[in-house]
Amino acid sequence: PEDLRRVDAAQAQFSGRVASSFSLGDHTRLVIDAGGDTTIVARVQDRRVFHPGDTVHGAIDAQAVLSLPGAAE
Repeated sequence: PEDLRRVDAAQAQFSGRVASSFSLGDHTRLVIDAGGDTTIVARVQDRRVFHPGDTVHGAIDAQAVLSLPGAAE
């Protein structure tokens, strides 16, 4: 979650809606509904209030992604 950064819509690799947010002092933990069965948990340094339903746009360096094996399709 530390490698995700909020970006403008034009730079986004994905967009989603805030499901919940938790202010943890020096950062905020966002739970993002990215559609379907995809939920993203992100740690952002933004010092602002996020509300459920807010649209957020994100990007992440491909080398920071860890793919875990899932259920067989």
